[in-house]
Amino acid sequence: MPRQDTSPQKLHALMRVGICVDVRSPGEYREGHIPGALSMPLLSDAERAITGITYKQQGREAAVQQALIWVGPKMSGFVDQARRLSAGRPLILYCWRGGMRSHSMAWLLQQAGLEVTVLEGGYRNWRRFIYDVMATWGKWIVIGGPTGSGKTKLLHALKESGEQVLDLESIANHRGSAFGSLGLPPQPGNEQFINDIGWRLGGMKRGRRIWVEDESSMIGSLHVPEVVVGRLSSSPFVYLQTDPVRRIRELVEEYGQHPPEELAGAFQKIGRKIGGQYLNQALEAIHAGRLDEAAAIALRYYDKAYAQSMAMRHPSGGRSITWGENEEAIHVYKRLISLINKNKI
Repeated sequence: MPRQDTSPQKLHALMRVGICVDVRSPGEYREGHIPGALSMPLLSDAERAITGITYKQQGREAAVQQALIWVGPKMSGFVDQARRLSAGRPLILYCWRGGMRSHSMAWLLQQAGLEVTVLEGGYRNWRRFIYDVMATWGKWIVIGGPTGSGKTKLLHALKESGEQVLDLESIANHRGSAFGSLGLPPQPGNEQFINDIGWRLGGMKRGRRIWVEDESSMIGSLHVPEVVVGRLSSSPFVYLQTDPVRRIRELVEEYGQHPPEELAGAFQKIGRKIGGQYLNQALEAIHAGRLDEAAAIALRYYDKAYAQSMAMRHPSGGRSITWGENEEAIHVYKRLISLINKNKI
């Protein structure tokens, strides 16, 4: 039966019923891969490197011959591994360009009776596609506000209410401050971060609104793609205002469970910016258990930094909305929807 290859646009739908398999080398996979794809490398990192050198020095035929020497003994193992991975489901294979590696593996697995599809243009083509997704998908509404204003909590309420939400900090495994890595797993590499953003967006309804938290060009050590930064600054902007007392309470609830030495270490990262006097006061407050006092010191720095950053990204100021002291996130959501329905956002 002829094999029907698939386009990047159809990958989300196919992966609901099938398994995506990356046949590139382990190093290529680690650097960045399609989210959810499993690794089944045709060549090891060393084998790929030698094949590449052979291609440059002796040409394509010699490189193919060299690769076959390595791949031949592995063929039965590939079939066994693919059968285990598929568990009766179709396989979607990809390599870098959708060329020899993926098509060779697809031929082998098809001969073994497995249902196989190759991703057209491979990983490189899919990467082009997700940049288009980031540039065009959805009608973004950006939620901003100073540290502790409850932006992330509001995003969660939006998602629970059926709204589409792109949580960049969750994808980055970082909350975007000196304290942002506390209690979270390591950040992905930048290539994988971009892949994850594109994948999340690609799984959303293209014509519907998407809520996104305001971010600068960096989240922890990761660079936010320029296309995303551009959309954040050009999309409708909602500025979330919250009482300082509530903001301090939010920060203590979010970070207060971490060991004092970790909180102190985070303060030391911004020690030069807040000044030695305030750093010492914050460290003393942490070790004395007065976390609200330490949080108030942190806000002195972050409020100033955010005001400067917001003035550059959103000079018009956007639409301001106040989150009351005893108001639940769902009530803020309902007010936002009311403003949208009145064309005020």
